[in-house]
Amino acid sequence: MRAAEAVLEREGNVGPVELFQELRWLSPFDVKCWRKGDDEHRTLEPWIHVGPAKFQSAIRCFNDWAQGRGLRALETPYQRQDPQGIEALQVSESGDPQREKFYRTHYVPADLSAGQSKRVAEKLRKAPDLVVFEKVSEEGNCHECQAELGQGSYLFMEKGQPLCLTCADLDHLVFLPSGDGTLSRRARKQSALSAVGGAVQPGAEALRAAGIARKRRRTGPGGSRVPG
Repeated sequence: MRAAEAVLEREGNVGPVELFQELRWLSPFDVKCWRKGDDEHRTLEPWIHVGPAKFQSAIRCFNDWAQGRGLRALETPYQRQDPQGIEALQVSESGDPQREKFYRTHYVPADLSAGQSKRVAEKLRKAPDLVVFEKVSEEGNCHECQAELGQGSYLFMEKGQPLCLTCADLDHLVFLPSGDGTLSRRARKQSALSAVGGAVQPGAEALRAAGIARKRRRTGPGGSRVPG
């Protein structure tokens, strides 16, 4: 399993989702949409582009490879964050517990220390940050309340639609001054909610339609957006 070895060497751990990306059976774009909770990507398995026989063969080979290498298994759930909290993500269409466990299991070297294993597990478990964008056009409205989103205002993209920060339940966040990493870290420790600034990626039609461009700000702890 050269693909699994490559991921393990590069990332220090490997799981089925990462393996299928390495094999180019699964697009990083589809994984990103799934992690964001897009309606078309409520589960990830339908986006794995390989036939059933080859898929089952890969699963067997991967399990045999991990066992033969004496790797240690870490079971870590995939999660996404929204303004209301943390949501567990489902990979398979059936939601079968054993199948979900297979996808949640990552493998790390057997000689990894307990502390290193804990850090790897925390990293894998961490949900991607919420992202807010700065409006650069003068036209556009919140999808939910229809409030006008003027140039320079901030919005949150939910399932491909722009929301004002009030409708996104993010209007209580506060800005932190830029350049103070210590303040950012302290604030993040004290708050269960934070968001970061985002940038439009090529092909992000929904963002461009909402009139959003590159935003050179990052949102700090406590949900604060930090100019940067």
